[in-house]
Amino acid sequence: MQIRPAHDSDLDAVKTVYDHDVRTSVATFDLEPAYARARETSLYLSGQARGRGIGRAVYDDLLARLRADDVHTVLALVALTNDASLALHRA
Repeated sequence: MQIRPAHDSDLDAVKTVYDHDVRTSVATFDLEPAYARARETSLYLSGQARGRGIGRAVYDDLLARLRADDVHTVLALVALTNDASLALHRA
């Protein structure tokens, strides 16, 4: 399965999601040694990409890269009730 990298048009949409949280968050993860080997993940798929195993393939690749980088904790938050996302993250 070929995983395409994000296009510039995708980046504006992703940036919009995070801008508010970055401006209003009180988290200081970069200052906490306990988080040195932890990462938070986000995965956004378009409607036509869902249910085709793409999310699983992306996570398999991502988790392998994180293991190689000695990351031992990966956090994923599902903001809204989303059965497909919950199933992916449980898997």
